[in-house]
Amino acid sequence: GRFDVLAFTENIEETLIVYGTADDEAGNRDAAELLQEKIRTAHANFDLPVVSDSAATEEQLRNHHLILVGGPSANRVTQRFRDAFPLKFGEQSFEVCGEVYAHYRSAVVAAGTNPLNPRFSVTTVAGLSALATYRTVSKLGYDDFGVEVKVLPHSGRAKKLIVPPPELIYDFQESQRVSKAGTE
Repeated sequence: GRFDVLAFTENIEETLIVYGTADDEAGNRDAAELLQEKIRTAHANFDLPVVSDSAATEEQLRNHHLILVGGPSANRVTQRFRDAFPLKFGEQSFEVCGEVYAHYRSAVVAAGTNPLNPRFSVTTVAGLSALATYRTVSKLGYDDFGVEVKVLPHSGRAKKLIVPPPELIYDFQESQRVSKAGTE
């Protein structure tokens, strides 16, 4: 099955927050602690464990829903699991449904299946800067149930998306190019 960005709330006791230390460590730790507080106040005083990407064990990663704070350049686990998400991460950008976001104040929250155990979800909170990541944590809410990707562009409104899997996407323009090439 596919997961939404709040899938972890169904099994909150089996959820782990993992913050990145490869870059923006202090900002990612602060964002993780803010997220921990936000979840505690929303879910009956339950404190989620918070661990750094360098301290997270294989067993922890395999046996939990994961919330990864920081993009691939900042969080080693996000980098490792980057293909689990329905988007593409660039060097200092991300692409969702053909739209590229590269402004340092842009961010994305995306859910996927934990590659180590399909029973669990993995959610990334990835800003293109420490500030964007920190601000994004406070923008998660109950109205995000059913949302697979939430894009927070530097200007404008948040975009909530469900991204179709690649096997369900048909590129009509590419099909026309192939059929034209076959008739020439």
